[in-house]
Amino acid sequence: MNDNHWDNFYKDFNLIKPSSFAKFCLKNFLKNSTLVDIGCGNGRDSFFFANNEFNVICIDNCKTAINLIASANHPNINPICSKVGDLNFINIDIAYSRFALHAMTEKEEDKMLEWIKKAINSGGYFCIETRSDKEDMPNYHFGADHYRRPTNFKKIKQKIKNLGFTILFETEQRDLSPFKDENPLIIRLICKKD
Repeated sequence: MNDNHWDNFYKDFNLIKPSSFAKFCLKNFLKNSTLVDIGCGNGRDSFFFANNEFNVICIDNCKTAINLIASANHPNINPICSKVGDLNFINIDIAYSRFALHAMTEKEEDKMLEWIKKAINSGGYFCIETRSDKEDMPNYHFGADHYRRPTNFKKIKQKIKNLGFTILFETEQRDLSPFKDENPLIIRLICKKD
């Protein structure tokens, strides 16, 4: 759906500082855990976790982004180009998803959640940051290749509870991820597998 957009977006590889969400999540995790960064983009958060002694599997459907991450040859990073629905590995301690959920269709989201249920070890974590649908913003496209589907807070929480996770932290607010002149309404969830 949006391969051309992301290939162009990530063709110039610039590691920038980690997101505020990555810093927020870090304090909840044990070092040397295996973390999957779902929709890792340019790897900004993947490199942050890897540099903090995590074993990171970077997942993105954009070959350009994955190739650029791979070119860094970081010893704690395993980059994989894959669609979320095609993931099948297990024994993961942490699934981390920042701004990936709202770039998926609901069908893709459901496939990812099915995989999360099987892949995350008991006592493991699932962390989500995504845009809320409360901004009166329907599904929309930026040009022909960039899709966005804002997330419903109540619905995603119920889906996660149905997977057998307990929600440890939840919020839906602004000032979590401002960018230039944008200050979107953001959902953050930290969940632990029972």
